[in-house]
Amino acid sequence: MEIIRGMSEEDYNARPERRQSDLQKFRLPTQAHAIHALNEEHEEKDCFLNGRALHALVLEGKTTYEVDPRCKTQKNPPQAGSGIMLSPHNAAKIQGMAAGVKRNAEAVALIGSRIETEVSIFWDGRKVRLDLVCPLGVVDLKSTGKGADPRTFSRAIFDFGYAIQAAAYLEGAAVAGFPCDDFRFIVVE
Repeated sequence: MEIIRGMSEEDYNARPERRQSDLQKFRLPTQAHAIHALNEEHEEKDCFLNGRALHALVLEGKTTYEVDPRCKTQKNPPQAGSGIMLSPHNAAKIQGMAAGVKRNAEAVALIGSRIETEVSIFWDGRKVRLDLVCPLGVVDLKSTGKGADPRTFSRAIFDFGYAIQAAAYLEGAAVAGFPCDDFRFIVVE
């Protein structure tokens, strides 16, 4: 078992261990679909870049993006010295979501009680990257464009396999010796 703090997203993704999202590919209709999905290249989508920028801002208080008015979307953006290049629209969206998290007393309390943020754990050919470890267990920050209300997000839990993710994250926390009694989401739209 290995715990790495401060590991870049690129270095984490380059490691050969399987992530929990690989398990979700076995929900596909056939074994051939699952094998194809496991072997295809991971595409960096706008929502993932926005999520990375939001995580750094909310969980670590760091701005890891630059704003470029020429950038309409993150697809093939100009190179940013700090990592992520955002359009003015998406940068404003990230700032608004971060402000929304700060207005939620429960989210602020969870973040304020953090033991670890963005910690990577590797064991038995598997890997997880925990957003936040606090005394109650593991907290995952999710940004969504579909709605953060409980009814809408409960559907996303099913659609995107977040229950599988929660189980894998709690197992990783337990293996690493971190608190693992509970799993919570901080959901922001």
